[in-house]
Amino acid sequence: RLDRAALRQRPARRIGRRAPVSSSSARSVLALPDLPWLTLSDSAHDLRLAQWVDPSQGNVVQRSLSADTGFETILVQPGGQSLGVTTSALPAGPRNVWDRGTKLRVRMFSGGLVSKTEALVRSGANWLAVRNDAAANIWEVLAFRDAELVAPGTYDLTMLGRGLRGSPIAGSVDPGALVAVLESLPFAGLEITDLGVPFYWAGGPSVDIRGAASWTQKQVTPAGAGLKPLAPSRLRGELVSGDLVLTWARQDRDPRAENLDRASVPMSEETEQYLITIGASTWSATSETTTILAGELPATPFDVTVQQISAEVGAGHAATLTVE
Repeated sequence: RLDRAALRQRPARRIGRRAPVSSSSARSVLALPDLPWLTLSDSAHDLRLAQWVDPSQGNVVQRSLSADTGFETILVQPGGQSLGVTTSALPAGPRNVWDRGTKLRVRMFSGGLVSKTEALVRSGANWLAVRNDAAANIWEVLAFRDAELVAPGTYDLTMLGRGLRGSPIAGSVDPGALVAVLESLPFAGLEITDLGVPFYWAGGPSVDIRGAASWTQKQVTPAGAGLKPLAPSRLRGELVSGDLVLTWARQDRDPRAENLDRASVPMSEETEQYLITIGASTWSATSETTTILAGELPATPFDVTVQQISAEVGAGHAATLTVE
């Protein structure tokens, strides 16, 4: 006797290959870290691309000058970058020495973290970007020596290097800050003439189209963090017969600078120029010392900031001093 049910046509099944996941279940994260000049071969002005799609199924990043049309594909990759989030607060920490007191807990979306020797860390291993301010796209570059696995995909990071390459250290960063492993981040392919242009960025799985729930879209304007001069170091101020004598040491954003003696440090800016600010008044200087006359100064105490000037992006990171 014929089994008619067995003879009915059944849907074909794909063997040995997972079918694409629809937008109803896929998730994505997209960020555009604006980072300091990290290595000599890097494009100092360019943004990085940090993308994660779950499940990974062929990831796409697009860019446009309009929120609705004109998107061009700038990156197609089989998988995303190693991203995660902090699950503990990140307090302020010291610069230029190991931060031995902070334990940063991180939950990774993908990829793992392992401990490395101090020598490897100093040469660029275990460097992360942690987003201090999502609205302003400000990131701290930090490194860790020790990583302890405390739960699946979750690590306690200790022996931290903070504010690397002059990146800003926030007073405190709440849990939930995005974290990206630097060695996994490609560049966005921007020209220096694109600085200040408000681009729209979109990213998601290639099996879906832009606008699907699985895609992420945002506006990010490249500011050229890698072109921003570092804050001067060793800022000193002395009142001499009422006049304020200021001295400081120039720091250069060139990645080689921190390994050179002062006489050999390159000059990455077109000219050496500084902006000094006291209250609402400003002065300019062309060397690492200047004197401000007594008649131009407010009553003590007052704050002084000194910034080196870039022809491309303007005033750099500030060094601050309080004159009592």
